[in-house]
Order: sequence, then C-alpha cells, then structure tokens
Amino acid sequence: MISGNGFPYRGKSRLAAISHYGETGFNVPILIGFLIADAVLILLHSVLGLLFLNGLIPTFPEALRIDRDWAMGEVLTYIKWLVLAALSALLLRRQRQVIYLGFFIFSLVALLDDSLQLHERFASPLVAAIAPGLALPPGAGELIFIAFEGIAVAGTLVYGWIKAPFIIRRQTVALFLLLGAAAFCASAIDFLHVYTPAYSILGGIVGIIEDGGEMVFLSLAVGYAAGLASQARAIPA
Repeated sequence: MISGNGFPYRGKSRLAAISHYGETGFNVPILIGFLIADAVLILLHSVLGLLFLNGLIPTFPEALRIDRDWAMGEVLTYIKWLVLAALSALLLRRQRQVIYLGFFIFSLVALLDDSLQLHERFASPLVAAIAPGLALPPGAGELIFIAFEGIAVAGTLVYGWIKAPFIIRRQTVALFLLLGAAAFCASAIDFLHVYTPAYSILGGIVGIIEDGGEMVFLSLAVGYAAGLASQARAIPA
C-alpha cells in the first residue's frame, strides 16, 4: 500500500509524526556563517574590480573574483550545493517525503552544472542537435540548456509536492522561493549580463547582481534547509 508521501506505507501515520515539529525557521549560525563569507567575497570583488577598472591595480586577481569558475566565490557555492544535497538527503531519510528527493536531485544537478560548466560547454551542441541551423541571440542557448535541466528535475519535485501533506508544502514554500531566486540570478541575470559592455561599471554591477545574488539566495536556502533538518525528527518505520 502506498502512503500519502509516495513511499510504501509501513504502519504508523507519518503525518502525525511530521506535524509535531510545526513552524520552522533558519538555522542562524549556519546562515550567518555563509552570509559573512558571501559579504567578504562580494566586497573584495567589488573593490578590486573598481580599482582595476580605474587603472589603480595592474590585475584583477582571478581567485578573488566571484564570477570565475573554481575561484573562492564559486568554490563556496559548490560547498553550499553539497550541504543542501546532504540536508535534503537527511530530511528524506527522516521524513520519507518524495519532495526532499526532488531537492536532493536539484542540488546535485546544480552542483554538476556549476562546477563542470555544463550549460556553458554543451548549450551550443544541444541547440544544434535539436534545431540545426537555428540562429539564436547570445546567451539564449544557455537558457535553453538550463530549461532542459529544470524539466529533468521537475518531475520528482512536482510529484513530491502533490503527495506531501499540507504542513510539508507550507514549510517548503520558502525553500522553493529561495532556490528559484538563486536560479533566476544564475540564468536570467546571466542572460542580461551578456549584453553589457565588457570591463565596464555597468557590466560589473550586473555581474555582482548575478553572482552575488546567487550566492546570497543560496546561503538563505541552505540556512532554511538546515532549520528544517534541525527540527525534523525521524519517522518510525
């Protein structure tokens, strides 16, 4: 027999076990730790970028740029995706709700895309395979690739949402919104960034909104997921 969460039913009502932990919030120590790290890296990037654009320093150190793959800012983002995946796995184990499997898959896909630069490397081959000869504006191919990634993970999230009890839906709304905001910065703002002049103040500002916004919203998402995990109790089998 299948229970309301999409997993085999094993006796005791899981809804009763879930609902006792009620309202949730952010795990403040984890949230503050990540936000402080974000603030330091964003500030360093902004100050060094401004000095570089005004010719006051000869180079813009790659390791301190938040828009460079495998620089300090990006490595911090990879760590956040790993932490979010671990928290989602913990919530899945404790609460046996399919929606947390969806968040786990989402985190892994985002981590792989971010760390391996999948949408930058494979957007053009994908578009060429789907629609040979189609001319797209700059950045559109990457949006299409990200959309395909979203479709690939959406099924588990949608099914989990449908099967989840009301209290789980209510508690995960904030997580959906925060991850959606991070994804918006990483995709839509990234698309706009393509059309700003290189090595300009405008381009720098849009870049900070893109990468800094993703960093901050992801920190908020991890802090909130940690809050969920710290209040969730294991459900009896």
